[in-house]
Amino acid sequence: MNKEEYTKWRDLIGDFMLKFSEVEAELYTIIYDFADPIELKNMLKVQFKDRVNYSIKLIDRMNIDSNLKRRLRRSINELMKLGESTRNLIAHNPLNLALESLFEERVYLEIRSYRNTNVSVTYDILKSRNKELCSWLDELKDGLSIARRILLPEDT
Repeated sequence: MNKEEYTKWRDLIGDFMLKFSEVEAELYTIIYDFADPIELKNMLKVQFKDRVNYSIKLIDRMNIDSNLKRRLRRSINELMKLGESTRNLIAHNPLNLALESLFEERVYLEIRSYRNTNVSVTYDILKSRNKELCSWLDELKDGLSIARRILLPEDT
């Protein structure tokens, strides 16, 4: 892999992972802002998927419009899917030459799962998923901002 290719992948992977850390921060903020103090202590130590599920429970308990609840739940669910399909893949598997590409017109790189070799992501797919991640993260942040103004007016 040449330096230009390496830099292109490094920047996209870095951007995706940094954006995903914002997702994690938003989930922690939901828990900090809306969890019962007893539950709070326990929920800060659990895995991502459990924090996602707990955040959705907290949203379901909120005294807000049902459309806003749906919007928040959908954002979190879509972000969780990106976490499972892409974040974990790029965090736990290396970038390699796509062997199938040797038989095609152009050679390309990919990140392929060692656990399930049918699962991979190319640069173009990762670029698309990064845009999707940014969109769902913005949607979550916007929805949470509205919910906080309603439920925590002293914080605005």
